[in-house]
Amino acid sequence: FPVTIGRGDESIDVLIEKDGERSIVQCKHYKNTVGRPELAKFYGDLVHHQIAKGYFVPTGTFTLDAKNILKTNQ
Repeated sequence: FPVTIGRGDESIDVLIEKDGERSIVQCKHYKNTVGRPELAKFYGDLVHHQIAKGYFVPTGTFTLDAKNILKTNQ
């Protein structure tokens, strides 16, 4: 299945296509926590690009507010 690696700091770092379904991976290097705004932007990109699944992979941890978004958008 095709895998495309993105360039720059766009919302899509990796695009995976398998059996007609597209998934994206967003990798972020954070020293501290990842908050709601970052996840809201990522979710907006999923909707805008009509992506079935998304994986947000930070080096830091998520705030409580961000964790609540993750729970409601699984």
